[in-house]
Amino acid sequence: MSFQASDLVENGGNYTIYKENVSFNKNMITITKGSYTNVTATFYVPPLSPIGWYVGNITANSENGSNTTIFVHLYVFGPPITISLDINPDKLNLKSEGKWITAYIELPEGYNVSDIDISSILLNGTIPVDLDVPTAIGDYDGDGIPDLMVKFNRTQVAEYILSKGIVLGNVTLTITGQLKDLTPFEGSDTIKVRMPGDINMDGKVDIIDISAVSRAFGSYPGHPRWNPIVDENEDGIIDIFDIALICRNFGKTYK
Repeated sequence: MSFQASDLVENGGNYTIYKENVSFNKNMITITKGSYTNVTATFYVPPLSPIGWYVGNITANSENGSNTTIFVHLYVFGPPITISLDINPDKLNLKSEGKWITAYIELPEGYNVSDIDISSILLNGTIPVDLDVPTAIGDYDGDGIPDLMVKFNRTQVAEYILSKGIVLGNVTLTITGQLKDLTPFEGSDTIKVRMPGDINMDGKVDIIDISAVSRAFGSYPGHPRWNPIVDENEDGIIDIFDIALICRNFGKTYK
């Protein structure tokens, strides 16, 4: 069996991606009756090709003379628009008990966040938005530009970062997605990550970390001594449980 592609013609009929720009990972295969194999077609889109839908065919030619034609519907994307992205928390305990990572997405002038296809959003190309958690449109940073708030499962994000061998320092997280008209977008934000007990993020849990939580002891959001970084169990108050969690990791080092 062999494979042959036709030219891909833009829906408007004004532009053609020629069949020479289509290749197959297996152009000639032999399969027995009742079996199957996977064949991948790769489309090389020339630079500056007009954005939009293209149509064409791929034909599988059998030696016995029977042919099968597959209709191809291909969308050519333009370059992604750049979004403004703010990820919270910007200092992440990779073993915390928090449930989510929150992202605030702003689109450039001329675009509306209500046109974002939320199901298309991915964090670092792998982690989808947690669709069980409500999203919201607001103005998180107070700049007069609407933003979309979405949440990601914190455990998935932490496991992804740990899988890269990162336990300390800066991590760049990138969000990609598309609008409902298929316009792609992309943006990045850099956060700091740490392991349990390492409040000052110097790679070790020591008396300095205990001192930090002691200074904030008894505080809560809005209190003058409130420091969210030392709220190890993220329950909204700095108490003996936070000190206990740091003491439990006392003496540990992270690299």
